[in-house]
Amino acid sequence: MLISDAVIPAWAWLAAGILVMAAEMLLPGVYLLWIGLAGVATGFVAYLLPGLDLVAELAVFAVFTVGAVILARFIGKTQSPATPLNERGATLVGRILVLSEPIVGGVGRAKEGDGSWRVLGPDLPAGSSVKVVAVEGGSLRVENS
Repeated sequence: MLISDAVIPAWAWLAAGILVMAAEMLLPGVYLLWIGLAGVATGFVAYLLPGLDLVAELAVFAVFTVGAVILARFIGKTQSPATPLNERGATLVGRILVLSEPIVGGVGRAKEGDGSWRVLGPDLPAGSSVKVVAVEGGSLRVENS
């Protein structure tokens, strides 16, 4: 039997793809998921086109693998980055807050949600709207909005 006469059954491609995706749970990252998806897709092609030989099946698998990797990179670029742990203040930059205490001598307090933040900026009376422009340590740098 020549290698071009060999055929991997569709169920074997499907099983291998599922096993590779299951192995993803044991390893960090998201690399095997895409290869497993390519294996499952190749299994569907092998089921729909039962006359494919081994070389054709491997070519289909290679095309699906490259396509899956390109898709993974595209998805990775379109997702917004998660807020870094313990940097909640960074999510407030650009937001408008109301001063709960006046800014006197460059220091005051502003309410945000159910919390209160130390703010740094120009002297302003309580109740003034301020825009958060930066985070400095545990304080928010604000300007009059």
